[in-house]
Amino acid sequence: MEKLKTFKPAMTPAIRMLFCLAFLLSLCGQPGTARAGVWCRGDLHAHSNYSDGDSPVAALVAEAERLGLDFFALTDHDGSLKGVPLHWSDPGYTSDKLVLLYGMEWTTISGHANVWAAAPFDYAPLWQAHRNHDPAATAAAMHEQGGLFSINHPEEFVICPWQYPVPEDTDCIEVWNALYSLPSMSRMAVHVFWDNLLQDGRRLTAVGGSDTHHLKKVFSLFYDLAMPTTWVWAQERTAEAILAGIKNGHVTISYSVDSPRFELAVDADGDGQFEIMMGDAAPEPSDAELSMKLSVIAPDNETAPTSGIARELGSEEIQALRKGGNLFANSVKKNKSSNIRRDERYLACVYKNGRLYKAWRMNGAASIAFSAPVQAGDYFRAELMGLPKMPLPLRLLYGYTIAVTNPVYIDPPIQ
Repeated sequence: MEKLKTFKPAMTPAIRMLFCLAFLLSLCGQPGTARAGVWCRGDLHAHSNYSDGDSPVAALVAEAERLGLDFFALTDHDGSLKGVPLHWSDPGYTSDKLVLLYGMEWTTISGHANVWAAAPFDYAPLWQAHRNHDPAATAAAMHEQGGLFSINHPEEFVICPWQYPVPEDTDCIEVWNALYSLPSMSRMAVHVFWDNLLQDGRRLTAVGGSDTHHLKKVFSLFYDLAMPTTWVWAQERTAEAILAGIKNGHVTISYSVDSPRFELAVDADGDGQFEIMMGDAAPEPSDAELSMKLSVIAPDNETAPTSGIARELGSEEIQALRKGGNLFANSVKKNKSSNIRRDERYLACVYKNGRLYKAWRMNGAASIAFSAPVQAGDYFRAELMGLPKMPLPLRLLYGYTIAVTNPVYIDPPIQ
């Protein structure tokens, strides 16, 4: 150690400056997933017997732990609790394995919303806003206390679709609630409600929530915890960092805790590294075209990519898909001769400004690189279709969508 202390290399100030500059440039070229942080998986929407769930708080926390979640939010209905979040102080709402968020479901006849914070907060102003049917005041009160406001199941056709204007302080849209197809109409939530807001320039984060009410009996088969699973890229595994990741749109959604997640990233500077992740914005390039990458990532983050192939659909096939029909079923029919397992056959779809732009049949492939012309104001998001691992009756209700990403956005060019 003494030698290290006394050794003085012959390095001029100019050489030192060049060395530091080279080091900084090497850091700037790192891909988005190399930035400091971790992917955290969790469930943002569940109910205990403090409202209309069938199980105590401790049982829900134990189930979340058993599933290997990183974070969990219990969001009992404020109406059932008369605006007093008793579940937060329940002795069972504690864990040394999970990051627990403090949430409530703001529940009115004209729409529901989840609110989350990193610590217990004053619910009184939100309860007053509930009685006034004022979601804007609710969202503002959450922001004042450092929390987030998220509109729930906006296209739900059985119970309370969202009928209010979307408040300016809205942070998130729960585009995927429980079973993708029925009864929450998540496809409508994604392709109509959310996309319309994105096209209006509202950069709102898409999240999922299981809306679990039952851990027992028959309904537990249809509404299972962490189905879907919300994945958040957070700088660290803390409540504050997870909420910041959600706010920033660093989120992707998969149909279950043990299913692959889907990622979309952009190479903004053309160096081969995809440093812009979901929720971030890339400046419009001088040549008006950007390189992008889709990746199917195993839930353990460590599984080696499966070798395979990806075939891009032609313009006629894209046009046919835009007209409707069962996208994935048609894809499977054309892949019957493949020796790839059926649960590794995907249809990867990229949407540009809400319209299907490109699609690939992926037979075991782990990633796809492509380029696209862009201009300021554009946004791109992606969906992965496949065969969820569940009994056929459930699959009919669930559909074939197995992952949905948040967008990457295009900003004006840097002057």
